[in-house]
Amino acid sequence: MRNDSVRIQLPPGASVSKHFDPEAFRNHVTVEAGALPAPPLSKTPGGWLGIPGLCYQPNFLCAEEEEDLIQCIDAGEWQCDLKRRVQHYGWKYDYEARKVGPTTRLGPLPDWATKIGQRLVDQRLLAQPPDQVIVNEYRERQGISKHVDKTDSFEDGIAMISLAESWQMVFRLGERKEVGTLEQRSVTVMTGDSRYKWTHEIPARKYEPGPPKRKRHRRISLTFRKVAAQGNGRDLDLRHRSDVARHRQSMRRSK
Repeated sequence: MRNDSVRIQLPPGASVSKHFDPEAFRNHVTVEAGALPAPPLSKTPGGWLGIPGLCYQPNFLCAEEEEDLIQCIDAGEWQCDLKRRVQHYGWKYDYEARKVGPTTRLGPLPDWATKIGQRLVDQRLLAQPPDQVIVNEYRERQGISKHVDKTDSFEDGIAMISLAESWQMVFRLGERKEVGTLEQRSVTVMTGDSRYKWTHEIPARKYEPGPPKRKRHRRISLTFRKVAAQGNGRDLDLRHRSDVARHRQSMRRSK
C-alpha cells in the first residue's frame, strides 16, 4: 500500500492544535487583492504551551527585515544602566522607581517601531498601537530574572520580537513551569493570564540546550507595550478634573 504521509519535525516547545475558527478563517481569506495577512492565531483556551492568553507566531519578520532592523537599532544610542545594553523609545522606563511617569515621555516612536506596531495591530496580535518600546541586548551568559511587566505602567497586550538568535524563555505560575523557544524573527504576545499571572524569564547561561546544543552569542529583544493611563498621567488629569467638578458642585449647593 502506498504511504503518502509526511513527517514534520516541530521545533522544541511547539505544539499542534486541531482547533478551527471559521470566523477567523473568513477574515483571513477576505483581504484586498495582493495582500495576505499572517495565519490567524489559535483562540483556544490553552494558548501556546497551554498558557491562557499566550500567542506565538514564528517568522513574523523575514530575514531582510530582521537585518534592516538590527542595523537601525545598532545605529541608535545604547544605554548601559544595566548589565545588559538597552534602548528606550516613546517612554523611558525608570528601573529604580520601577515605573513610567509623565516626566519620562521621550516622544513619538521611530518609523521602524511605528510600522511594526501597526503590523501587530493589523494582524490582530495587539488590540491597540503600542507607544513604548524597549530594546534589550543579551550577550552570551546574560539573561533576565523572572518578572511580570508592571501592571500599573503598561496595558494588557505585550509583544516580544526576537532577533539574531533563538533562545528559550521560561514561564512560571506557582509550581508550574513551561519552557518555549523564542525563535529568531518570531513574535510572542502575552495577554490575559499570561500577561498578569505568569512570570517570564530568560535564563542566564552560556549555551542553549539542544538538540543541538548551541553556544550563545547575541540576541536582541524588542518589547512593544502600551503605557497605561496611570503611567502617563492621564488618570491624574481626569482625577483632578473630577475633584474640581465636585468642588464646584459643592460650592453651588452651599450658596
